[in-house]
Amino acid sequence: MNEPFELTFLGASGSCGYNNKNRAKYGTNTPCVAVRVGDNPRHTLVFDAGTGICSLSAMPGYTGDDVRLFLTHYHSDHIHGLLFWDLFFDAGKTIYITGMRTECGGVRETLDGYLKNPYYPAGLTAAKAALVFTDAAVGAAILLEDGVSVRATELCHPSGGLGYRVDYGGKSVCYFTDMALENHRDGTLADFARDTDLLITDTFFGAGECIKGWGHSSVAECTRLAKEANAKRLALFHYRHTYTDDDINDMETVAKAAFPGAFAPTDGMQLHI
Repeated sequence: MNEPFELTFLGASGSCGYNNKNRAKYGTNTPCVAVRVGDNPRHTLVFDAGTGICSLSAMPGYTGDDVRLFLTHYHSDHIHGLLFWDLFFDAGKTIYITGMRTECGGVRETLDGYLKNPYYPAGLTAAKAALVFTDAAVGAAILLEDGVSVRATELCHPSGGLGYRVDYGGKSVCYFTDMALENHRDGTLADFARDTDLLITDTFFGAGECIKGWGHSSVAECTRLAKEANAKRLALFHYRHTYTDDDINDMETVAKAAFPGAFAPTDGMQLHI
């Protein structure tokens, strides 16, 4: 099957959208990746809602359709684009939001606790779009129309986290951000990502050593995972906010030496899977 399967990096940086004046090439938007599969206009899948989500409407190929948003977790860099996203206030849109349960409740209750006073002047009630919430079931496939499948797996990160795999037409993408790979040595994560066409991973610590307890990974750990999973390509992701273009170029060089299919995406980069 040779159906469309396109991915856009709307934001590849992590922690905060800090502009150090030396990040002109890669950009500083926080995590957001859009995936469009097949010819059905409803198949706009968006992973995380960092500042990058604000550019979704201007993304080449976006046709104004409804959106299915999958959240990995609720740290601010992954959701603080929501209340600045034009589609959130578009009464003609439906946004399907999937995320993990927390001590606050399901995805609806957890988001509502953050997106209102005293943190924000507006909450979920300010949304004009219709919001449909689903609590993710780890391991179970979310089956969409036309054979699109999305599955979630647990990642090791403070307060918890989810990774996602999209399968369609014999192709796949895995989105693993904010994870301590040192705690994923039992092979289950590699099995989840087995033979994927594109593995997107957290490389916050670059070519350096990881700090235990921070819940992030290094290039060495991610290239090892890519090899173990037999991934075709590896996208470095969740760049440390202080990194410059030169730092990321150097990180890409180190990654390519270990795994030739590795690359460092820029904000706005589009790939055909």
